[in-house]
Amino acid sequence: MSKGTSDEPEQTLPTANGVREGEHVIEMPHEDTTHAISGGLEAVDPSVCTNVLFICGMSARGRTEFFHPIVSHLTSLTAVPLQPGPPLLTCCTFDNRGIGNSSIPESFASYRTHLMAADALALMDHLGWSRAHVMGMSLGGMVGCKMLAHAPKRIASLTMLSTTATGWQMAGTMMSRPWITLRAGAGPLESRIPANLRANFSRAYLAQKVDGGRTRGEVLTDSTWEAIRLGLTEKFLAEGQPEMGRNGHVLAAVTHRMSRGEIRAMRGAGVPMQLINGCSDLVAGLCWVKKLAKQLRCPLILTDGAHAGICLETPKPIITAMERIINVPKLRIVAAKAAAL
Repeated sequence: MSKGTSDEPEQTLPTANGVREGEHVIEMPHEDTTHAISGGLEAVDPSVCTNVLFICGMSARGRTEFFHPIVSHLTSLTAVPLQPGPPLLTCCTFDNRGIGNSSIPESFASYRTHLMAADALALMDHLGWSRAHVMGMSLGGMVGCKMLAHAPKRIASLTMLSTTATGWQMAGTMMSRPWITLRAGAGPLESRIPANLRANFSRAYLAQKVDGGRTRGEVLTDSTWEAIRLGLTEKFLAEGQPEMGRNGHVLAAVTHRMSRGEIRAMRGAGVPMQLINGCSDLVAGLCWVKKLAKQLRCPLILTDGAHAGICLETPKPIITAMERIINVPKLRIVAAKAAAL
């Protein structure tokens, strides 16, 4: 199993929160676990959980902007609404194996969602988290499914964004639009960048006028080129992922499958689950997402967004859904009890 470190650990510097990047952890810049009150709330009421783990999708780093609106909001929540104070929740994003500061296994057999789930659980051990609310995007949602199926006691809730039960369902949806799929996966950057943007964002979002009359699509295209020029590998589509890691992520997604037994285990775990999908998603086909929601017997929340960009396009309904599944009102009640002790 790979925890995201090679046999000879690379030289790394501690982050502001004391977690070493080379040990598979990439935290959002605004997170501050040193002043969080969350750790003491479980001692007051063991039924609550104040940890949130975000699992990125294919070829996305923990520092990419995709989760940013959700992480930013959750880490801003305090015991008293709209009042300053230590955050209720501790959030963590990280690099999956095959990208960024995590190890790049040289065997294709090392790229499977159950192994990536073991990585995420090992990361939780490293952080000292007995449980966590998990939000997974696309491939990350597949990894979250494996975590819940095989380690249900470690999962407080599971939110799956743009996720299907098998990789072939997602691949089939993409191949129904070969002009996007082929351009996004191969060829020069001049064609790959706009194709990838179209695959991950809705047409309406990309056409919105911003920045002096320019469209979001134009702004995103220019910022991606600038990130590539500067070597900022955390930017979406930047060329920082080795070919082995990129192919490994594709293989992990395509080979993913939830067996009937795993689906039954997820249903029987008693863990809150929810699926969130964009109506404009060209990758996770809505028919397959609906099928997974039916199999899991969990709510399906539809937004106007697309695939990986869903949190950027439609953050409000996703924030509302996360506050509900985490049960923020209960956390605040427990925080008030803890303050009175």
